[in-house]
Amino acid sequence: MPAVNADADSPSIARTCSPTAIRVSTVFLGGFCDMDLAIEPAGLAARILAILSLVMGLGDAAHLLGVWSGPQSPLTAFGVTGFALLAILAAARLFAALGLWLQVQWGAVLLAAALVVELGAVLLGNGLVTMTLYSFIFKLAVLLATFALLAMSWFMTRRHAAD
Repeated sequence: MPAVNADADSPSIARTCSPTAIRVSTVFLGGFCDMDLAIEPAGLAARILAILSLVMGLGDAAHLLGVWSGPQSPLTAFGVTGFALLAILAAARLFAALGLWLQVQWGAVLLAAALVVELGAVLLGNGLVTMTLYSFIFKLAVLLATFALLAMSWFMTRRHAAD
């Protein structure tokens, strides 16, 4: 049974929030349950995005370890800058997967930021990050799904606040 969080100024208004959302909202937002991803459709979408983010992060980590590069060192294959960028993106995606699985907003924001950086680097065309067309389309679809999740969560929170 989810806990009920009520605003101190108006005790008649009560919203259901997860215990994590109550702790975070009490500390940072003065008691309001803001953008709770535990609402049923948003929670399912967050879990699906968490699995996709985990797969992308583990794939990037495998590239860093040289799983598919053969005898060539990943550091020489990507260069120092490319290796550092890939390491940061891999870590960001793994942390985003954790945040999305826990159904908190920062996971979606972190995944969106990592995807925007990577797709931006590809579109700049400097050769720092390369990917196939299918990879680009997949990551663009995940980025759009992440934006849709954030928008859906925002609208559902505002709708519940108006009730």
